This record gives sequence, structure tokens and C-alpha cells, in this order.
Amino acid sequence: MGSWLVLAQTAPPSDTWFSFAPNWGWAIVLYFFFGGVAGGSAFLAAMLHLFGRPEDQPAVRRGYAIAVITLAVCAPLLIIDLTQPGRFWHMLFQSDAGGVM
Repeated sequence: MGSWLVLAQTAPPSDTWFSFAPNWGWAIVLYFFFGGVAGGSAFLAAMLHLFGRPEDQPAVRRGYAIAVITLAVCAPLLIIDLTQPGRFWHMLFQSDAGGVM
């Protein structure tokens, strides 16, 4: 019963769950959009490549091409949003890929 009282007395989280709302401009919104298009087209092309018929190969090539083109659009959008190209290169080459988070 004592633990129930502790849970009932804690304050609820803030409305936004953050201290400030994220300030996302047009570049990061387009980056997420084109990244989603790239991921979706690559996934669909891979599924069609694995499970499709031989006559589906032109659609597979188009799907992979759309993925590559939209990924090429994503990199400049990310650089524009970061406002410093050095941050982009640091993110690519200095990342801790072996870390927990």
C-alpha cells in the first residue's frame, strides 16, 4: 500500500515532454520525407527482388534507383539544417557506432 501512495504523489510530465519544442525547419522536414521515401522504395524493391517474378526486374531497378536518388537529396538537406558542414563530417566519421545508445 505504501508504494501506491508514492506513485499517486508524483507529478505528471510536462505538456511537451521536453523543456522546449523542437525547432525543425523546412530542410529537416524534407530530409525526413526523402529519407522515408528512400527507405520505403528500397524495402519494396528488395521484397520484389526476393519474392517477385523475373518480369518484375524493371520495377526492382526503378525502386533501387529511386532509393539512391532520394538518399543523394538527403545529404545536402542535412548539411543545410546543421548550418556547418563540419558537423556533418564529424557525425559521419567520429560516431561511436559501438556504443549502447
